Amino acid sequence: MHKVIFMKKIFLIVFALFFQLGANSLQPIQPSPSDTPPSVPYYLTPAYIEEESKKPNFYIRHGEDSNWFYGKVHNFYDEKIFFDRDISGKPIYKKISEHAADNPKFGKVLLVLYYHKKKYKNQFVIMGTYSNQVALKKFLRKMQTLFGYSRGAATWCPKQNALIFRAIDIKVDSTGHSTDISFDSEIGKKFEQWLTLKNNYK
Repeated sequence: MHKVIFMKKIFLIVFALFFQLGANSLQPIQPSPSDTPPSVPYYLTPAYIEEESKKPNFYIRHGEDSNWFYGKVHNFYDEKIFFDRDISGKPIYKKISEHAADNPKFGKVLLVLYYHKKKYKNQFVIMGTYSNQVALKKFLRKMQTLFGYSRGAATWCPKQNALIFRAIDIKVDSTGHSTDISFDSEIGKKFEQWLTLKNNYK
């Protein structure tokens, strides 16, 4: 009798083990955390690149800082900007020198001077295009003093296909706070309006 009971217990244990193994084999295999694709940071997404490529780049400088303690050198050609698109349609972000070397279209970029204090008619002066070496040298000379110190900044306006230089004009208020009143976030739009009026008067 004891043998029968013992054999039944062993049979039930073996049956339970087989049932458990069969149930586990039917469960879907869960992917390990390492198998899940990594999320792409927003600054690498096509939407962000597209958005940034439409924004003007401010403070493109050329020359040395006037502060001897820092001694920072600004090289106009090393500044990175978005210009044109690759085969897949993504905006290209490179140094100005690299854009000029790799893309013939960059030679058509306009070099423009902006005088915020002058009347609307005389606010902008088109010096030429990037491919014009004489115009480019004059443009860079405007960006620094005789001593090599940076005294202004250019703004890259992708929509208007123009590098617009503006001289720094510092105003100090009663609290001693200095502000560059020549800074103009709408400079590209103003240049576009100026071009439209200029062409209409021709």
